[in-house]
Amino acid sequence: MTFLLLFISLIAPYITHANAHGLAPRDEPTPTDSNPPDPRTVYSIAYSCLATIFLCTWVSVHPNIPASGESSFRITLKRVKNMLYGLVFPEAMLCWAMNQWFGARRMTQEFKAQGWTNTHGFFLQMGGLHYCEGEGDTEIFDYYDGLQEFFEPEIKKMVELVSAQEIQDKSKSDFLSKALAVIQTTWFIAQCIARGIQGLAVTELELLTVALAALNGLMYFFWWSKPFDVRSPILVHCEPCRSHALREVESEFQKLTSGLKTSEQEKGTSAPPIESPQKAKLQKHSTKDTTITLNPFKLVWFTIRAFISDLGHLFSPDGDVQRSANAVPEYYAVQSKISEIYRLIFIGVIGSAFGGLHLIAWNFAFPGFHTWLLWQSAAIVMTATPVLYGICGLMVSTPQDSSYSFLILLSIILFPIITCAYIAARISLVVEAFLLLKHLPDSAYIDVEWTRFVPHIW
Repeated sequence: MTFLLLFISLIAPYITHANAHGLAPRDEPTPTDSNPPDPRTVYSIAYSCLATIFLCTWVSVHPNIPASGESSFRITLKRVKNMLYGLVFPEAMLCWAMNQWFGARRMTQEFKAQGWTNTHGFFLQMGGLHYCEGEGDTEIFDYYDGLQEFFEPEIKKMVELVSAQEIQDKSKSDFLSKALAVIQTTWFIAQCIARGIQGLAVTELELLTVALAALNGLMYFFWWSKPFDVRSPILVHCEPCRSHALREVESEFQKLTSGLKTSEQEKGTSAPPIESPQKAKLQKHSTKDTTITLNPFKLVWFTIRAFISDLGHLFSPDGDVQRSANAVPEYYAVQSKISEIYRLIFIGVIGSAFGGLHLIAWNFAFPGFHTWLLWQSAAIVMTATPVLYGICGLMVSTPQDSSYSFLILLSIILFPIITCAYIAARISLVVEAFLLLKHLPDSAYIDVEWTRFVPHIW
């Protein structure tokens, strides 16, 4: 928050200086010195919007518990990454919240008799429940589909040991702080609606913030019971028989998977070992040169691959957790019973509605035709791409015969194109919204007269 306030303080004098010298408003005459000062300034507009954006991208995103021993700097970098995702691709963060909400509800419905709550379900998905036997190593308490009867005798005892109140005590955000964040975003939306009713200009930055705040309301709904910014799990001491039983089940799974891998390897031709050539190659390079060269193209390619991988985990629940690990994946969510078709329909509808809110600026007064065309084109792309994404997802996920192989291949090819088009449109809207602060009409500086909404006789 301090960084945002410092950023506003630095850019506000330049924006107000540019607006006062030579840049006339869009369609109305330039105000003279005889006019009374208006209560709103470019600084106040930017501050209000950026504060609301900060609530929608930093405060509302509830991350999973980091791995033990992870540095605070790395944790902060992940939070900044999630903040950027929330600004550029907010539908992806909303889909992750929805996946975890459905996963928590699934566990609550199945283990309700044992006292399980949504808070327990979210905390388990965060990697917050670890168990150990005596002084041994800790392991993640994960949800295994099909082993409900095995866990039921221990779930009631675990709920007694770890109550929902104890889990919420580890949260950095309580009911009041979440309620204040929701009230702030709701107040911002109400202000913009009131400005439209009174015929006052709404800036493009305010419209962009309203769309983000509306999506943020759904995110708060899904994550309301999820603890916020928990850094360490709760350790549950289990009975020895339970730990031995878990190890027996895991060993059976490992034997089964290793047997499948062995049979697959036997079918193919024997290949030379991979490790020894890699080690030899590393030793060869280490003896020649120990300097590290930074290739910008590889860095860009690595960033793109990491971004695409994160998007895949955000949209689709990642149900694989290794018990030997000390943390769940960054965007982990338990597989729910919701069909993939309904999930894709939800993404398409919410994404199109989010992009369609930016089309409200269709009749706004822009300083030129090119700026108007750029805004509307980007808004149309943001409205159409979620529908195309849902259609492509349906083609890939729905079982089809061989005659639909061409459509499936086409959908796979269109996925990165649609994603790049959406990101480019989203970034152009954000940049243009800030640049248009230098070209505000006179009515944008006038504050809302709330007394006009109060019934009175005279």
